[in-house]
Amino acid sequence: FASVSSPVVIPEGLLTTSFTINTVATSVTTNVVITASAGTLSSQQTLTVRAPSLVAITFTPSTVIGLKTTVCKLTLDGPAAAGGTTVLLNQSNPLAAIPVTITIPAGKTSYVFTIMTRRVSRPLSDTVTATSGSVQVTGLFTVVRY
Repeated sequence: FASVSSPVVIPEGLLTTSFTINTVATSVTTNVVITASAGTLSSQQTLTVRAPSLVAITFTPSTVIGLKTTVCKLTLDGPAAAGGTTVLLNQSNPLAAIPVTITIPAGKTSYVFTIMTRRVSRPLSDTVTATSGSVQVTGLFTVVRY
């Protein structure tokens, strides 16, 4: 889950140096132990490589005429791991045909899809809850009469 280009060299006359730790996307939070050694001395530190979290669900436009489309975007705070990140969707008021499950593809930080709204006789709102793991975010769109 993490790697360091080896060896890391501290320039003569200095006590410290900076180096890059490369990580890969993971579907579960993982602790990685990084060990530095010089002669007979060594030191270890733990680096936590965190799985990406769902951070937003948005609708554009957020107010739409019935029988027209709105675009839904699901956003993660980091790239999805191999196999993707599964997001469950639940509506408070089914004003559009929204899939129950979406998978954000591996390596991607968001997923966008279009939904067709239903005809309404008066303005109605639909709160959509997106759940991934233990994280829930909500978004709202309103459908108005055409």
